[in-house]
Amino acid sequence: MRKYKDMHEKRQYNINRKAIIGLMFLVFFTAIITVAVYNLEESPSDIEKQNETEENIVIPDEDEEAYELPRRTLDGSVIPYDGIERTITCWGDSMTYGTGAGYAIFVNNEGEEVNISGWTSPSTIETLTGIKTYNLGVEGETSYDIALRAGGIKMRVKDGFTVGYNEPVNVTILDEYDNEIFMADFSAYGYVELEEPDLVYIDKQLFKITGTEEEGLHIQRYSKESVENDEYIVIKENEQVYTKASYERKDDILILEIGSNGGWNDYQELIKQYDAIIENSGCKYYIIVGDTDDPGTSLADTNQGERNEDGTRIGTGDTSWEATLREAYGEHFINMRAYLIKYGLKDVGLARTKQERRMARNGLIPERLRSDWTHFNSYGYYSKGLAIYKKGVELGYWQ
Repeated sequence: MRKYKDMHEKRQYNINRKAIIGLMFLVFFTAIITVAVYNLEESPSDIEKQNETEENIVIPDEDEEAYELPRRTLDGSVIPYDGIERTITCWGDSMTYGTGAGYAIFVNNEGEEVNISGWTSPSTIETLTGIKTYNLGVEGETSYDIALRAGGIKMRVKDGFTVGYNEPVNVTILDEYDNEIFMADFSAYGYVELEEPDLVYIDKQLFKITGTEEEGLHIQRYSKESVENDEYIVIKENEQVYTKASYERKDDILILEIGSNGGWNDYQELIKQYDAIIENSGCKYYIIVGDTDDPGTSLADTNQGERNEDGTRIGTGDTSWEATLREAYGEHFINMRAYLIKYGLKDVGLARTKQERRMARNGLIPERLRSDWTHFNSYGYYSKGLAIYKKGVELGYWQ
């Protein structure tokens, strides 16, 4: 009887042991299948298919007003290029200036080592096009600041005055909203294109601005050579003031990237600022570069996160901000965030990791293209410049 009992217990032990092992195997096998399916979902082809078509672009209900464009004269239509030789001017903030650019080398498709250390998007554009490209990016500037420098927001002298070359007189400069204006550099060429600072045009004449916000501004006529027999001219009140850059860079092909640091209250105001810069330049040839912060991280617009209201992922679809710019400027617009997700690493000879594929589904730019949370390194700036170059070819601005 005891022997039977021992055998029964041993058999029961073996049955329980097998059941436990079987259960462990089932859990392990299920985990493997789950991981395999997850990795399959993260494949690059699925990411690209998910957001390639307009059907995948979902606009949250509260963002429908993004499509309500202001009353405007520009319609975003593409004007065939007239073939006249022009330079290129890039207006923007630190992303145009190139904050974060540094050491960078990659191997291209021909197996050649390419040194792009220190390259910014404007320097990339100049290299690829062979056309002189002005980098007029200034770190930290808002869309208002850039529009002011570029002549989109008008400036004027408050009072009339008589002035010559040798003795400055007091001057007050107002914007079109009657705000008093002080600039770090009234020439507005930024800190890459080295020019004589604080020069402006009034009535087609060059003037030098001096002074500070604390002591007030002063103005005098400007000449590179000393003038012994002074010549005085009369400037009437409300005469328009042009920064040197906005006056001299008229009719250049424009690359515009503004708004990441604020300076606008809604999309309509931002569109007006873009339009004003374009109209002031008199140029029909321009490219609008979309914001490159990850969704929800821009200082200017934190409304759009990684997912739409219905739970779908942003991926490489348009956020409401990007959708507004596309609606306003059509083929002139580049969704730069989406381009860098799709092609940024490939442009510099790098393959995407699984982590970067997951980031792509959430609409996030690969961290290997960045120098910090918002700025790029030279890999990122090179890819960005290449995207702008391709857009210019598409629009017929260069070959």
